[in-house]
Amino acid sequence: AEREEFLRIFGDCYGYHGRLQSVRHEEFRRLAGQVYLDYAGAALYSERQIQACSEELLTTLLCNPHSAPASTSADAMSALRRDTLELLNADGRQYEVIITSGATAALKMVAECFPWSAGASCLAHPAAVHNSVLGMRGPALAAGAAVQLVPVVSPLGPLITADGGASDGLRGGGGGGTAAAAGPSGPRHLLALPVECNFTGDRQHLADAVRNDAGGGGAAASGRESRGRWLVLLDAAKACATAPPDLSVVPADFVVLSYYKIFGYPTGLGALVARKDALALLAAGKSYFGGGTVEVAVADRPYHVRRQGAPGFEDGTPPFTSIAAARHGFAFLHRLGGLPAVHRHSCCLARWLTIRLAALRHANGTPVCMLYGSVLDAEHGPTVSFNLLRPDGSWVGYTEVGRLAAMHGLVLRTGCFCNPGACAEWLGLTAEDLIRHHKAGHVCWDDHDLADGRPTGAVRVSLGAVSTFEDVHAVLQLIRRYFYPCVDQTARGGCTGRPPLAAVATAAAAAPHLSRILFYPVKSCAPQVVQAWPIGPTGLLYDREWALVDDGGKVLTLKQCPRMALVRPVVDLTRGTLTIHAPHDIHIPPLELAIPGLFHSCRRIPQVVTEGDTRVRQWFGRTLGAPCRIVQQRTGASALEAGGGGKGAAAAEGEPSVGFANDGQYLLVSEVNDDRPATAKAGGREEGGKGGHLADDLVTRLRPNLVVSGFQPYEEDSWAAVRVGPLHADVLGTCPRCELLQVDPRVGVRRGAEVLVALAQYRRRGGKVQFGVLL
Repeated sequence: AEREEFLRIFGDCYGYHGRLQSVRHEEFRRLAGQVYLDYAGAALYSERQIQACSEELLTTLLCNPHSAPASTSADAMSALRRDTLELLNADGRQYEVIITSGATAALKMVAECFPWSAGASCLAHPAAVHNSVLGMRGPALAAGAAVQLVPVVSPLGPLITADGGASDGLRGGGGGGTAAAAGPSGPRHLLALPVECNFTGDRQHLADAVRNDAGGGGAAASGRESRGRWLVLLDAAKACATAPPDLSVVPADFVVLSYYKIFGYPTGLGALVARKDALALLAAGKSYFGGGTVEVAVADRPYHVRRQGAPGFEDGTPPFTSIAAARHGFAFLHRLGGLPAVHRHSCCLARWLTIRLAALRHANGTPVCMLYGSVLDAEHGPTVSFNLLRPDGSWVGYTEVGRLAAMHGLVLRTGCFCNPGACAEWLGLTAEDLIRHHKAGHVCWDDHDLADGRPTGAVRVSLGAVSTFEDVHAVLQLIRRYFYPCVDQTARGGCTGRPPLAAVATAAAAAPHLSRILFYPVKSCAPQVVQAWPIGPTGLLYDREWALVDDGGKVLTLKQCPRMALVRPVVDLTRGTLTIHAPHDIHIPPLELAIPGLFHSCRRIPQVVTEGDTRVRQWFGRTLGAPCRIVQQRTGASALEAGGGGKGAAAAEGEPSVGFANDGQYLLVSEVNDDRPATAKAGGREEGGKGGHLADDLVTRLRPNLVVSGFQPYEEDSWAAVRVGPLHADVLGTCPRCELLQVDPRVGVRRGAEVLVALAQYRRRGGKVQFGVLL
């Protein structure tokens, strides 16, 4: 019914007149089972596009354009320049196209070469710009220029004000109506504007900022006098994916873009499109010259003459194979009907998603979503950014949403999207807030999604050329499933109810007892299962005592190397050895290492020692495909037995340590938990009547140290402490679960997220899937 309603409203804009399904089937087969929602991050390349690129490389001799003859490569460069000018509707008599490694490199070039006048020039930009634009202030400030924030462009008001007064916009001056034609006197200023905000999708009303008026005039961007002339730079990296600026209407001096944002491949290729008179101003500030950029250079004296136009700025050998590939990206867009068709298609999906999200209400009438941006603006781009709210008005962290999305194959973006100004503006964060959050440990890319109960970022869904109604519907279904409504909204956030089963597990017939002891001598490798084992200062003796480290010093884990689950280490206390057995599909003798200082004092300060000889590196190279060292942390001992009773000395006194474990000295799970959905997804067996015993496979995925039996399901969640024989440990909290559960320990490969998805329906707390308790 929803699809029918969508087509009734947007059918004329959606799907390229019925061709979308065939395009997806023929050219995007890799999207099967995936929902791609990050077109603002990168467009998707077509498989036919890549085949055409490969065919050209296989059948065409592409030479260095600086060599002769190299007509094919030179022709490809000329074609890319023409296609780029056509993309922007720019007149080749007025504009040049400089090939760069991307929009960021183009911005850097302008900032470093711009003719800043110390104490007179000004760089102005709105707050809501990408970090790559913010970075331009470094060279500007270093040259003595001022930096000024200006309001966003609005059709209802002025762009720039001076001392509270409004200007009538930035105007070009002199012959031809360009902002660059300022004459020999007076400082130059630069206004940098995003065509489309990558945080919200809001688009600037550029015609109000850049007007092709003759007769001079200027604008004041600060309290300084406004003498001199303004140049305008447009960051079109996001906009070019669907609706690039029209330079015949908005005659900006500079435009930057990246081609992968438009058609996915190649990456590492972009352009600076510059008016020829503006480019001449940059030439004076460019001191470095590379191969291919000069007409003449003299080695024994400081003399060189730079080539005119774009070639004088393209240092070194151009990326000519990537340049040749770009035309196949343009060809893909033409097959869809061009960017206007892509824009109509993607924007109608974004509008539908916006309408549906805005309509979601909790039972008490409060909104489920807070949407960011001018979402009702007809010019709004195909981006929807939002955060979720609980019925009591508290926020859902974006990390929780992102993790759940990943479990279901939804690829979206969370955080601030490298746009701190827009992030702060829409989330109501001050500069003091951002600095305080950083001092408290929050940095870009981490999962600290709430600070003082307020979001530090958002969730972004961005649509593109081959997005579908089903993609958008998947977002709505995810929110409806987990947040509207939720099984049990708690103060900590998330769902923490019992699984949706008809029966509730009862206590096991046997008395409560410790049924299994497992420890993991080498971090991320297979466990060693024992009946009794000593206790050391970091938990079970030799638990995560060793770790594998690559040549870069990085500890290997199951996330990067799932085959580690098949490597089986065995500690022999009698012989004092660690024997490491290879996976069953590799027939090589085990690796045996002596354990130094086997029974040193438990109060010994841990040290890290390394086994990195050729024998060890070669063994792991054969078993895991990556040479590495094995690193040990030395420990000492007391004892613990499976079955409930313990024997031996008490654990060492002093501050607890966790060795190479991530969190806690022990991880405990209850064997009688009614987790049959997760058990089934793990491919394990079920036992018992009403209460299902955890399958061996699921236990191995959970990677516990202690498995207990005879308790009510989830009873361990409420425990404050645990005592088993000589072990007395406080409960630190429940254990958050991540994509490690996707690793199938039987075969050492990463599977789908079915187990996480099953657990997420009723074992979510604090924005994370929780199972087991940390001691």
